[in-house]
Amino acid sequence: MKMEYMHFAGMDRQSTSWQRADPEDALIELADTAQWTVTLPDGDVNTVTLFTDGTNTLGHCTCYGYHFHHRCTHLVTIRQAQLLDVITVDGVIVRIPTLDAEAADAVKRKVATYDDIESGAETGAVRSDGGRRDPDEYTAGSDGEAEELTNE
Repeated sequence: MKMEYMHFAGMDRQSTSWQRADPEDALIELADTAQWTVTLPDGDVNTVTLFTDGTNTLGHCTCYGYHFHHRCTHLVTIRQAQLLDVITVDGVIVRIPTLDAEAADAVKRKVATYDDIESGAETGAVRSDGGRRDPDEYTAGSDGEAEELTNE
C-alpha cells in the first residue's frame, strides 16, 4: 500500500479514528525522518509516516485500518499531537516535516519496502480506526440492523 494524500481538514471529527486519537495519553516516539512509533492507551502500536512536500500532506501507517481505509487513529494522533505541541518520549515537539523531493522519495521507498515485506501477512477483520475487530463483535448492516461478523 502506497502513501496516501491526507486531508485532515475534511475528516469527520465524529469518526472513530478521530475520537480514538489521544495524543496526550499516547506514547509517541520519534523513529526516523517523518516517522513515529505510536502506542495508543489501549496498547495498539504502529509506525506512522507523515510529511508534507510543501503542498500536500502524505501519510502511511502500518496498521490494518490504514491498509483497508487509507486513514487511521495513529495518523490522526500525530496530526493532533502537532496541533497541541505534544512532546515525544524523546523530548522533541511533534512536527510534521516538509521534505524536499529527494528526501520525500527516500521516505516513500522505505515505506514501499516495508509494505513489500508485510504484504504476505495474514489480516483479520479491522475497525476503521485501525484496531482489530473482536470476532464476536457486531456491526450494522446496510439495512441498519446488527449482523454478526463471521471469520470465513
